[in-house]
Amino acid sequence: MGAHGRTFVAACLVAAAAACGSEGGTEATQVAAFRAAADGIDAAATAYGRAAATIPDPDACLSMHAGYDADVRPMIERMRELSGWMDDHMASMGHAGHADLACGADAMAAELDRHAAAACASATDLAADAAEAAAHAAAMHDWAEHQRVRAGELDGMMAGGGMMGGGTGGGATTFACAAP
Repeated sequence: MGAHGRTFVAACLVAAAAACGSEGGTEATQVAAFRAAADGIDAAATAYGRAAATIPDPDACLSMHAGYDADVRPMIERMRELSGWMDDHMASMGHAGHADLACGADAMAAELDRHAAAACASATDLAADAAEAAAHAAAMHDWAEHQRVRAGELDGMMAGGGMMGGGTGGGATTFACAAP
């Protein structure tokens, strides 16, 4: 993700914070920031996976991967920072089985680390490098969606609507995270 992608992520974070206003309180703002980070990761991974399909040479592959990793890693760390209290809040509201936001953030970090070890590994087969980037992008999309759904569930509970009502949960469901 280049400067345009970073601008998009920054705009998402500002918009999420502004949308919550003072009535939503700190918790709603943090949930919005968590969701914005998931959106940013998804957008960056999708763009990275698409761009990898047209990489002209191994040096370009390495450069693109380094930029992507540098953009995404801080967003995952932000999710890690926010996930602890979110999991605690989810569990305190009787939904311990859905308190897996930290697990999801850890899984995203593990996938990013796994991909860093495999990215651009083939100096002679750029198609293999592109396939690895595409598989990574798909995995990150799935994790980002998991994180958005869980944040939506928490948002709905905080708004008094239960797991699937109120807030912005929208009735979506997701898988349970298993420790990476």
